[in-house]
Amino acid sequence: MKKIILLIYAMGLLLSSDGVYCQGIVDESVYSSEIQLVTDNDNYLLNMTDGYYTNGFYLSYGFIHYDRNQACKIKPNTSKIIYRFETGQMIFNPQNYDSYSNGNVDRPYAGYLFGKMEQTRFFQNENLLTVGFSMGTIGEASLARRVQVTYHKLLGIHHLEGWETQLNNSLTMNGHLKYVQHLIGRKQQPIFDLSAIGNLNAGTAFDNLSAGWVMRLGKLERNDQSAIWHSRLNKIQTRYARISELFLFFQPELFYQIYDASLQGGMFLRNKGPITSSPMPWFYRHRAGFYYAKNRFTCSMAYVHQSRQARSMKGNDDYASISVSYRFN
Repeated sequence: MKKIILLIYAMGLLLSSDGVYCQGIVDESVYSSEIQLVTDNDNYLLNMTDGYYTNGFYLSYGFIHYDRNQACKIKPNTSKIIYRFETGQMIFNPQNYDSYSNGNVDRPYAGYLFGKMEQTRFFQNENLLTVGFSMGTIGEASLARRVQVTYHKLLGIHHLEGWETQLNNSLTMNGHLKYVQHLIGRKQQPIFDLSAIGNLNAGTAFDNLSAGWVMRLGKLERNDQSAIWHSRLNKIQTRYARISELFLFFQPELFYQIYDASLQGGMFLRNKGPITSSPMPWFYRHRAGFYYAKNRFTCSMAYVHQSRQARSMKGNDDYASISVSYRFN
């Protein structure tokens, strides 16, 4: 934690001395759509464990539905409205790759394959509201075992035993709600801002609530123009505060969970699988990393730490997340 704070402070000193700031830059290129690829993996941390949330892969497409002028006609304080469609897969294992052979399976083998659509409404006061819906499946139909076994063979990584005990197939549906309240940083060219964030997930896959905050430090844009919220999309030429974005972020969140199908199996199944786990009512997660965005491209990297999500888990969960985005007309 101390290292993160020192890194953020050093970044702030560097960026506060940047002499290339200007009084707004008009971007003559207009990008109304975006494709994003996100990959999560615990081995990006070079720990070679393949434990808990061990791999995630997400592909999404977003486009701006209303720009600032059109959105204001719908609701006076609305800045823009963006839609996103996403498909992804999550893979979960016990703590260690040899847990099954040692009789120490502390969470089920599980996969989650899903498709999601969401709408985000950005407001002129830099708040935003996201509403989404997803459908998916857990169990063998998620293809998690096939994907993990295949890439382990290709990379020559240790063989995992125990997938035959994974959760049984079950279809899932979930609703999602996210609200971000901008708190600090309403300047023309801020180098620091702070926003509160709240999430609600309800359905047959994940039922939880979370609250936290997002701190950004560096060369920033407004929330409705920033890479962190996928909002660098426009229909007309737009004035940016800077030529590019480059900032560190820190996002701690506290979760209260009621149901997790990746631990407990299908909500309405009688036979959920040979191994299930009870969720921890409360758990904590934080993300820390950086974003860089300019013209068509965005890239980001984050370190993610979260406390135990299941009562049976023996340790915490750590992994890294990498994303790349490309914008076009």
